[in-house]
Amino acid sequence: MIAIDTIRAVWGVCQLVGAPLIAGIELGHEPDKITARVIRILGARQIVQGTILRRSPSQAAHRLGGCVDVLHASTMVIVAIANPQRRRAAVIDGTIATCLAIAEFRR
Repeated sequence: MIAIDTIRAVWGVCQLVGAPLIAGIELGHEPDKITARVIRILGARQIVQGTILRRSPSQAAHRLGGCVDVLHASTMVIVAIANPQRRRAAVIDGTIATCLAIAEFRR
């Protein structure tokens, strides 16, 4: 089975490298530069988080990583409520963050 850390890092690389494509899929249209930049920043965070968790595989580290994912998912709920144009992207991204959080808490 592939470790969640690896899945997280691969997703981060996809966000970092393919931000316009991912944003286009999530939004349903061509993203603006700020949106693409935010996706790249989130991708970099996923890579860093995956690397840290891979190097420090303690239960406490994974719980902290899960808390970061819950925080991210929570912000996506706020975005979905506050910005109807970004609702679809926020729901998709929030769902991914929730899945990652569940995986971290189940370790």
